[in-house]
Amino acid sequence: MLNIAKTILINTTFIFFSSVLAKLINVLFIVYASRVLGPSNFGIYALIGTLTFLFSYFTSFGITPMGVREIARNRQGVEELFNNILAIRICFIAISYFLLYLTVNLLNYSEEIKTLVYISAISIFFSTFTSTFHILYMAFERMVIPSLVTVLNSIINTILGLTALYLGYGLLGVIWSGVFINVVGAILSGIWVRKMFFKYRLSVNLKLWIDLLKQALPFALILFFQQANRHLAVLFLSKLPAPVPQTQAVGLFNSASALPQSAMMVPASIRQALLPTISVNRDDLEKIKTIIDKITRYILIFVSVPLVLLTTFFSKQIITILFGKAYIESAPALILLGFAYALQAFNTSANVTLSSSRDITRVIPWVGSVTVFNVLLIIPLIYYYSFVGAAVAVLISMTVNTYGRYYLLKKLWKINVAEFFQTRKALISAVGLFMLCWLVFLLNKNQIFTFCLIFGLYTAYIYYLGIFSKDEQLFQMIVSKLRRKNGTHHH
Repeated sequence: MLNIAKTILINTTFIFFSSVLAKLINVLFIVYASRVLGPSNFGIYALIGTLTFLFSYFTSFGITPMGVREIARNRQGVEELFNNILAIRICFIAISYFLLYLTVNLLNYSEEIKTLVYISAISIFFSTFTSTFHILYMAFERMVIPSLVTVLNSIINTILGLTALYLGYGLLGVIWSGVFINVVGAILSGIWVRKMFFKYRLSVNLKLWIDLLKQALPFALILFFQQANRHLAVLFLSKLPAPVPQTQAVGLFNSASALPQSAMMVPASIRQALLPTISVNRDDLEKIKTIIDKITRYILIFVSVPLVLLTTFFSKQIITILFGKAYIESAPALILLGFAYALQAFNTSANVTLSSSRDITRVIPWVGSVTVFNVLLIIPLIYYYSFVGAAVAVLISMTVNTYGRYYLLKKLWKINVAEFFQTRKALISAVGLFMLCWLVFLLNKNQIFTFCLIFGLYTAYIYYLGIFSKDEQLFQMIVSKLRRKNGTHHH
């Protein structure tokens, strides 16, 4: 178990720190862009990103997690498998671009938005290469190279984007800079894969293609439904009549979701590091239970709880500092989305475990029904409450989704959430912590003093749970590594 914890920790660390740096760079860009563009044009920028992001899923079609799972299980036939995966995804690029073209025309967006979407969609071609190359690194649990590529892409993209805005090229300049960086990322990733693994080539084995697509279909549908809820909110906000003008509503919603989205870099890092580990050890149920319990507990303590505290008690201050007073209306949406993303983070281990299940097809009806429920909910809420209504719909859908995840975990894996004693203790303590913080918030009007008190309560919460005690395996591992280093230096 200690070796597994070590592998997860090392891989998560590389992915996490690269994600932190990439997200910090991206946040700097978003903050500057939101102020330069204003809520309306910032909304157009968010809409373009959403459209491109949604249709990039058609180039993946669930192949990434399926490929990671299969290569992690059997690495002997990796070259043939990878070559066919690369060829499949290139074929899907044409399908994706056609669907994107059809959608923006059917939805009758302005010519400006259409042109920007067409240019942005060029990125899909090159990002497909990059993400396909990353499959190998994730499957072999070697996360350093893709992490470096991620950081490098973010740095160059931000510099180019800021330069384009500063020189007055506006959205067009930002979009073209994104295309350029995806070209660079694809080239670098391709060169490194040739050096680190093998000289890949396109391969067409129709029998293997059919088998791969059958295996990938459940992943494709699940990943689409998982991502659809938030992105559908942006699409509906861009077209439905509401109290707030459409592009402005998208801009306000996007500013409210920026901070919670940034916090998801930790669960995303853990998810990438955890998938091959769960896949390899999926026949050892007790080991899987221990992994889920520990990882869920860590995410709850270090992601979900801080996110809820910050967005609930300091939403106006966060919006004002990051985006300016023009976005202050989005503060209520930030509170709602803070809870929604906290739940999303909490579900990370359950999501990865379900993705590794042999009965993954049984997950599809549930996630599909949650998406339909979200659509039925979001339309009237946007009509009456605009972007705040969209945030309410996302939170309700994520709550239902959380129940479904742990219900399926019990059905498919015979793992009952009630057995997660460490997580349960942390969750019950978190409820008590929130109530104490709420009392502090109501009784004290000094913002700085309130922040210090809440931070003190959160620190006491961590101490109470004994995260850094000698009983923690990850803590023991870090201490032993430090001792070995000190011993080496001494000799």
